[in-house]
Amino acid sequence: MFKSNQQQDFEAEIPIQIRCGPTLMLKVHANVITPEVSIVENDFKFGEVLYGDSHSLPFTLENNSPIEAILELDLRDYGEFQLVPRLADGVDTEIMVPIVEQADYKVNLDDPENVSDVNEGDLDEDDDELEQDRMNYVTIRLKPSSQLIFDLVYKPDQVEEEANF
Repeated sequence: MFKSNQQQDFEAEIPIQIRCGPTLMLKVHANVITPEVSIVENDFKFGEVLYGDSHSLPFTLENNSPIEAILELDLRDYGEFQLVPRLADGVDTEIMVPIVEQADYKVNLDDPENVSDVNEGDLDEDDDELEQDRMNYVTIRLKPSSQLIFDLVYKPDQVEEEANF
């Protein structure tokens, strides 16, 4: 399998050996392209937001390329922000997949050691934080020549003290 992480033209001649016969040459050509993704909004000014309240602004990702783009977004160090997709009718609901969840797909669920039961009553504040982290570290699948609109939500998690002069 040929993989590239940069835009380039690729050409190769791959020899195919035939036992007791001639060598064939497999000529391959590829034009490797990379996604062209941009953020439509230039700036996100939330203004004054009271502690305990939240404010959201539109956040638009645009894929201007003929191929699907897969983005990784890590907001775990910015817990006061959350990205919420605005899903319209007919939009794929699996555009944002938690990276933690992706790792879970590799686990063999037939093995009893890999399965744990969690009852809603067992959840505590740590579980809420884990859930928040899970949704703040995601991959986003952006189809070719398309846009996805999100709400970028800001909810202050601490109060800034005013300086006394």
